[in-house]
Amino acid sequence: MKLTDDQKRLLLKATLEKKPRNRIVYGAPGTGKSQQLEREAKLYFAPQNYERITFHPNYSYSHFIGSYKPVVLYKQLDSDITYYKADRATAITMDKEPTIIYEFVPGPFLKMLVRAQLSIQLGEPENFLLIIEEINRANTAATFGDVFQLLDRNAAHNSEYPIFLTEEVQQYLLSVGVSPEFVQNAIIPHNLFIWSTMNSSDQGVNPLDTAFKRRWSFEYLALNKYEHVVDEWELALSFSQQPIKWNHFREKVNTILKEFVPEDKLLGPFFLSRHELRQNTSIKNKLLLYLREDALRMNPKKLFKYGSFYEIAEKYDAGENVFKIDFK
Repeated sequence: MKLTDDQKRLLLKATLEKKPRNRIVYGAPGTGKSQQLEREAKLYFAPQNYERITFHPNYSYSHFIGSYKPVVLYKQLDSDITYYKADRATAITMDKEPTIIYEFVPGPFLKMLVRAQLSIQLGEPENFLLIIEEINRANTAATFGDVFQLLDRNAAHNSEYPIFLTEEVQQYLLSVGVSPEFVQNAIIPHNLFIWSTMNSSDQGVNPLDTAFKRRWSFEYLALNKYEHVVDEWELALSFSQQPIKWNHFREKVNTILKEFVPEDKLLGPFFLSRHELRQNTSIKNKLLLYLREDALRMNPKKLFKYGSFYEIAEKYDAGENVFKIDFK
């Protein structure tokens, strides 16, 4: 029986209810973590109700939550004053004079929190999603700050313990219409989802402590879960007259790699894009370099005929099969 649009919406809503509010999808690079979250975001959330950000080593609390920042205002000029560019020669016409002030500018977390809470206050709660790429590349304890406490969710998916927000955050929330009751006891509401990705090979960058991990649901993405998506992708190698199936190449290489390196060093289906698989420069400078310098840094001759990358690159450019593998 074909479902009506209303039945489909109810089914999607029921399925989303079962998904974790705090979720980290992890696995090896190139396994399709970001693509999986993007598909689910488009399926369960309205296009305007989800946002994607990426953590990095310099990402901080002020980026994530918000902070005071300089903002430009303009005042009307009444006199005929001539302005010049930096060269002091080129005159420009300007009827408004810029003035710098400081005001609180919310970060992505606070903006999504406001939208989720306001929809509840209006009596028509929608679901909102904040996607955090590479969550373990930043110092998570410093980035989340006091919001860390809100990640503990109860059976109703609201924060178990409210927190007392800083004065500037409170003033901002009140200015955009959030209720004083919520401001005094701020939580993450049930309709705000936080989903993240994490490369398991990157855990050494900024390890997640046990207290932080306890507040998340972890979902492992197997190396070849989405390999069927790239079944028709072909790799153009300099030493092969015919393109080689990308999955065939990965299987051969990974069979050797897994004897010496952990899974997070193996080649995932999306390690190279379909476009890059046809580019000789990408194959040499991205694929071969990764296999020599990262995956098999201490054991290059387990896979290659040559030990140094300059030899591998030189012989590859000359059209020689630099691998100890026959890909036919």
